[in-house]
Amino acid sequence: SGVVNVETKTKFYNVMNQAYIGVYLLEDAVMAMQKVGTLDSLTSHENVMRASAFNSDTLGIDLIGTSLAVDDELVGNYNITVPGSVVDPNNLQVAVVVWESDQVDGVANSIIVDVE
Repeated sequence: SGVVNVETKTKFYNVMNQAYIGVYLLEDAVMAMQKVGTLDSLTSHENVMRASAFNSDTLGIDLIGTSLAVDDELVGNYNITVPGSVVDPNNLQVAVVVWESDQVDGVANSIIVDVE
């Protein structure tokens, strides 16, 4: 187990009343049983969420700004502890999601990058 350090730079191309960020640790190629039709089958699961930089709400997000203008830029640094549930640290990725609200349909933009 270790820590994944994530540095973000978010540039806004539209005016936003508020913006939130979610930084998530994902794992690919997690082999587990899954029912396929009537049979159980060993299947590779992708983008399995393992942890979040924020645990204060159910979406794992944090407010990063209000009254944001076009061309505003925000830099952030986040740490995520790699949990023991990770099967293969070589298959880790980070998803960064910018939210325009704190509701489940509030996603504004996102990106996924490999952990190096």
